[in-house]
Amino acid sequence: MQFVFVKCVSESAVAACRRSLDIVLVLDQSTSIVPRGYDNWYRLLGFAADLAASFEIGPSGAQIGVLKFSDVVDVGFYLDDYVSRAAVLAAIRRLDILGGDTNIAAALRQAREEMFSPRRGARPGVPRILFLVTDGAPTREERQTVPEATVTDAAGIEIFAVGVTARVNRRVLRQIASEPKQRHAYFVETFDQLPSVVPSLVNASCAAVLRSTASTTTTTTTTTTTTTPAPTTTQPPSKLVQYTVATAVGYYFYLFIYLFSDCNTIEKKKHNEKQSLGTDRQTVSSYV
Repeated sequence: MQFVFVKCVSESAVAACRRSLDIVLVLDQSTSIVPRGYDNWYRLLGFAADLAASFEIGPSGAQIGVLKFSDVVDVGFYLDDYVSRAAVLAAIRRLDILGGDTNIAAALRQAREEMFSPRRGARPGVPRILFLVTDGAPTREERQTVPEATVTDAAGIEIFAVGVTARVNRRVLRQIASEPKQRHAYFVETFDQLPSVVPSLVNASCAAVLRSTASTTTTTTTTTTTTTPAPTTTQPPSKLVQYTVATAVGYYFYLFIYLFSDCNTIEKKKHNEKQSLGTDRQTVSSYV
């Protein structure tokens, strides 16, 4: 059954954020949203439309995708399905609600693995933003909720968490949100108050930078540590070494010459002394 979205968002309004961003809205569609009618669902869609309209949508600007979740996960539309603001807002107006329990872990996992995949329109070198909106606490895969958020954040996806009503588990939503928590976790008491957090969400997400992923860091580290060491035995001797060797050779050469010449001098001196002694003896003999 289709539910008509009655709120109109101006399609000609100037976008507050003009950046290339890949944005996925992850909307809670559990039964608790519509306990006594569909007013809260319409308000949630109005919030989604306000948020989407705040970005300049286009091939070189922001791309918008929508994922809905309860105990099952349902794709509203992918990042590359619509390339204009009018088309995106019209697609949001057509979204219906299935009802069921709350499986945030499955929603985070599918957003990471499918919605932000290149085959579904995710672009390289573009920051990835996930807006999660829920009115309750996880009731399916509860223990996997925070681990899935951790893996999603490590994959380079910046997570903004919005909790509506007093039923939300604020501790879990803060754990889901990226750091710093004060810029990524928001809470309102009623669905009527959702529009009040739109400016803060837009300002914070518009300042997003491209986040490094864990796998990229690991690869870089491995490449650095496994680099083949440069050979040292095949390098020619440096000029300093050549100069040192030449100096040493020259020193010993001159030392040898010096010592050799000294030896010759000593031998000559001894020879002269012998001759002188012989002459003296002849002289003494003649006197005798």
